[in-house]
Amino acid sequence: MIRVQERQFYAQLTQRLQDEVSLIRKIAAESVIHHVSPVDPHQIAAALHTLAKTCHAIAAVMIDHPIINQAIDELRTRNVPVIALLSDVSSPALAGSIGVNDWQIGRCAGWFMDRHMLPAPRYAVISGHDMFRCQQTADAGFRSYISSEKAQASVLPTFFCNEDDATAFDLTQGLLAQTPAITGVFVSGGGIDGVLGALERHRGPKPLVVAID
Repeated sequence: MIRVQERQFYAQLTQRLQDEVSLIRKIAAESVIHHVSPVDPHQIAAALHTLAKTCHAIAAVMIDHPIINQAIDELRTRNVPVIALLSDVSSPALAGSIGVNDWQIGRCAGWFMDRHMLPAPRYAVISGHDMFRCQQTADAGFRSYISSEKAQASVLPTFFCNEDDATAFDLTQGLLAQTPAITGVFVSGGGIDGVLGALERHRGPKPLVVAID
């Protein structure tokens, strides 16, 4: 269960999952791809229950929300394991989590910014959603690196675009207009196209952008 495919990353992930399942020979495996909004807990919980009627296991991109965690708990009692894909959740009934080291990703973004910035930079962080644990961790890792390695730098409070390019576009335009001294923007999660679109239209100095999808 992943989000809709308008973002290239998710389209590629969908194709790769289907390709890998088609190569399995030990069992008669079949992949069922279900697209859902990743930030609507009611929609995600309902989709989990629907998929559990026909699937033996579910891997899902999900925010960490009590309604979703309750659904995961209920599916465990029905012997349908749920695996968090890309971003972890807090349910103790979760069968596992598949992702990357988001703390190191955030620190790597900070390191990259540090190598390309002036002595007293000012950074902004635009995150997809405040309940994606992967984005929370990457944000914290970025701030950790900047605070420990770049004492003279400042980082604004995190802006959230709700995984929406149009919202990210408006946020970035407002940020550039109200805080022209911004030298770098770390984008964690959805909204990358919106941020880049706003920068294309901006006529003043453009900040460096480091982004993860």
